[in-house]
Amino acid sequence: MISRPFSLVLGDHANGLSRSVNTAEPNSDIADLPQYTGCPMNSRVVLIIGAVAALIFGLGLTFLPTQMLAGFGLGAPPAAQVLSRDVGVTLLGLAVLNWLGRNAAGEALRAILVANLFVQIAELIVNTIELAAGELPPAAAGGLVIHLVLGALFGWALYRTGRVTVATVPTTA
Repeated sequence: MISRPFSLVLGDHANGLSRSVNTAEPNSDIADLPQYTGCPMNSRVVLIIGAVAALIFGLGLTFLPTQMLAGFGLGAPPAAQVLSRDVGVTLLGLAVLNWLGRNAAGEALRAILVANLFVQIAELIVNTIELAAGELPPAAAGGLVIHLVLGALFGWALYRTGRVTVATVPTTA
């Protein structure tokens, strides 16, 4: 028995947006097709948005820790500045990962999206608990919106990448 790749047709047939996909190749989003007139978002755009957001916050936390902490209603003793810089550098690393991974496909793309989704969900949970406990001032609540939006984008991109999987059909020779 020989296994060989097969093709399948994806898309919205009512709007003429279908295409054949060779499942042995990395999957791209239907949004990548030139005739697609719907939402222009795909995993590449989501990773670029994530890279830019991580870059902005990473630079701020690394080089302007006092101002960034004050923006969240927090004081900036030396220990907080050290942690701010450490978090900032980590965010810069995430920005680099997202930027370099923006053209990834398959399992590499899925791993990058899952890691980003985890960061957003974990931050959302931790910050919500800290706000409820009074450890974070109400001024920091705006950060929840950022985590919600980024989490939704990464979740959506992850969902889109999982629509088609690589498969083989056993055939007899």
